[in-house]
Amino acid sequence: MSAGVPGAPRGPLAVSDVLRNSMTLSWQPPAPTDGESSSPHYIVERRDVTTPADRLSGWSRVARTRAHVYSYVVPHLVDGHRYLYRVIAENEHGRGPPLETRHPVEAKSPFCTYLHQGGYIFYAGASIAGVSRRRRWPRLLLLS
Repeated sequence: MSAGVPGAPRGPLAVSDVLRNSMTLSWQPPAPTDGESSSPHYIVERRDVTTPADRLSGWSRVARTRAHVYSYVVPHLVDGHRYLYRVIAENEHGRGPPLETRHPVEAKSPFCTYLHQGGYIFYAGASIAGVSRRRRWPRLLLLS
């Protein structure tokens, strides 16, 4: 890394508030280094890994945040698609190394489970921190 280039944002790169068309990313700023002249801004990128063809496409830029902003709501996602994310700190000297998610995250509604038979089962309660509180409604609702 050359002098003045920021380090990688500190992680983990957390994903929260997952919905069918958006999710929130958050991270911590890089550790300060000698020679770093200004606070970096951040470049947020995503990669759709839902299908083999998607996996061949590279990273696409989602946003460029201001300095001192350590979270971003990623909009315009496709329901059922799986995404990888990375965040890169950048200043006037260049880009630092990326902080990446370890596993793909699926864009989906926290209130329903998709059935491969062509519909959804709706549950009361939402998935919170990976723990699902599933209670079926008194009558099973199937939508096609």
